[in-house]
Amino acid sequence: MLQLLSIIEWCLCALFWAMCAGSIVFLFCVFVWSRRRHRKAMRRNEEAREKSLDLIKARLSPAQLKQFERHRSFKVTGSRGGRYLIEEGSMFNVAALGRPGRFCFVPKGASAFGDVMLAQKIMLESDEGRVLKIANKEPAHRTLTLAALREEMDRRARFDSAT
Repeated sequence: MLQLLSIIEWCLCALFWAMCAGSIVFLFCVFVWSRRRHRKAMRRNEEAREKSLDLIKARLSPAQLKQFERHRSFKVTGSRGGRYLIEEGSMFNVAALGRPGRFCFVPKGASAFGDVMLAQKIMLESDEGRVLKIANKEPAHRTLTLAALREEMDRRARFDSAT
């Protein structure tokens, strides 16, 4: 009877360690798989970003391209004559020149910021009034202190005079 218990105990102990080893191998495989999947997604995102930058650079005027390469932003004149600064990014990246506040309007389905910026440029140039109606507005007094607002306006003025 004593020998039978020790055999059962040994089998249970071996089974326990086999299950632990199997779990470790399983978790390692899941880790490797998820890491590879993450790398592929990051590579696809980087390729999309590069393509969107190539596209926007091809569609900008020579003056806008010079501004974009120098400042990562460019000026646009809307269909009603309003002047805007579109900065790199996709959220609240459109600023009206000469007045405080920012706008956010993003086309459905666009994810790479170059695509978003190009769509914003086209939308402002073709139908500025509609864009201003649908855009989310971020008044400067909500997000900036007075000193930060002055700094932002000075930065826009310097950008305006440099181009």
